[in-house]
Amino acid sequence: ISTKDYIKSHDVSGILATGPGYKTFIIASRLSDEEQLKWIADYRDDWSTTEIEKPSIKYLKYYYQSLEKMVLKNASAFISISPWYIKKINNLINVKGYLIENGYDLDNDENKGCKNLDPIIKMEQVLDCNKFNIIYPGTLYKTQSLQYFADMLSYLNPEILRKISFKIIGMKESDVLSKHIVLNKYHPWLVNIYERVDKSIADKYMIDAEAVLHIAHVDSDGNIIKGIPSSKLYDYIKYKKCVIMAPPDKDIAQEKLTTCGLGIVSESPMELSIKITKLVEDWLVNGSHPNPTVNIIEYQKNTRECRVEELAKILDIYFS
Repeated sequence: ISTKDYIKSHDVSGILATGPGYKTFIIASRLSDEEQLKWIADYRDDWSTTEIEKPSIKYLKYYYQSLEKMVLKNASAFISISPWYIKKINNLINVKGYLIENGYDLDNDENKGCKNLDPIIKMEQVLDCNKFNIIYPGTLYKTQSLQYFADMLSYLNPEILRKISFKIIGMKESDVLSKHIVLNKYHPWLVNIYERVDKSIADKYMIDAEAVLHIAHVDSDGNIIKGIPSSKLYDYIKYKKCVIMAPPDKDIAQEKLTTCGLGIVSESPMELSIKITKLVEDWLVNGSHPNPTVNIIEYQKNTRECRVEELAKILDIYFS
């Protein structure tokens, strides 16, 4: 059945299109005109206003901006994941924006999908029970540098440093070679990189690790890029992990983690090294994972169920 036939045979009151990819926006915009239906654009990432994956050819930026404005000109509203994204997108398309962040799923089946674990990469090979395991699961973008983290490590007492193991899980080593060199220069034995695994396995690593790493995005001048709360941020919250922010983003991710009681925030690598030293020393004494004091009220505000309630209110405004 075609989309048009479906609309004619069902009581469709509006269109909600989610991107990326942004072909869904183009389709929704055309259907809106043809079928006289209101539509809302849901940006889980920004499109032409991105500060992370900029076009290699300069004129393409202006082409994508023109395309985005043309496609969104008949949208009734848009949704995005942070106040900064809403501001950027609104400045471009001049359409009313609403905030709906990402969230975590209440499904706590931690072992779901473990049968798909690559036999070459076993859990005991990845996480060393005799080490304080810090992991970064997922992609490292060009705008994410390990320099702050490496500088922090250089301040640590050698005895503490020998107790730490750092893992990047979910990338090819060739893709992070330059970042790997930053750490290798000082700590050639400390970092290990593992290729992409099923998300359920990455979640299992996250659960079993002593701490996880959050890396803010920075531009070519070294300035923090605002407003990028990645979906993994909400996985960190779900599993109540100690989150080492290196560097902190001084924006929505930092605010989110500190209000939940999970963020380890610092003004400098030296200050962060003092906090990490305390974490490792406590771990050595207690023999158990760090147990952050979680703000349960703030923690519970980040479920996907809460996001669905927020979405329903917006849909009622435009589609009722």
